[in-house]
Amino acid sequence: MEEERVRLRGLPAEIEYKDATAARAACERQLPSEYLQRNGLSQLVRVRWSASHLSTSFGSGCLNLVDRQGYYRTKRLLGLLDHELGTHFTRAHNFKFSLCGLAQCTRQAAS
Repeated sequence: MEEERVRLRGLPAEIEYKDATAARAACERQLPSEYLQRNGLSQLVRVRWSASHLSTSFGSGCLNLVDRQGYYRTKRLLGLLDHELGTHFTRAHNFKFSLCGLAQCTRQAAS
């Protein structure tokens, strides 16, 4: 009876909502890997889904994502990937190579 009332108002039944939410979550779970692949980073960055994380973070070559249903929406997740990888990965990558370059120059100057 309640399901009929919800349908009459043009709203989805609860089971349809749960199915749609689960399908969206499955698609969103694939987004980080697809993003890394598309940007040529799949060999440089690991993705880790964690229920214990309170927020998205990046460190030591690992993108840590919050593993809670409904935490991300597609646009928000894409924005977070742009930020975490575009800012933190790029900074760490440049820093790593600047130190290697500096060490190489120092060794050459010393010889």
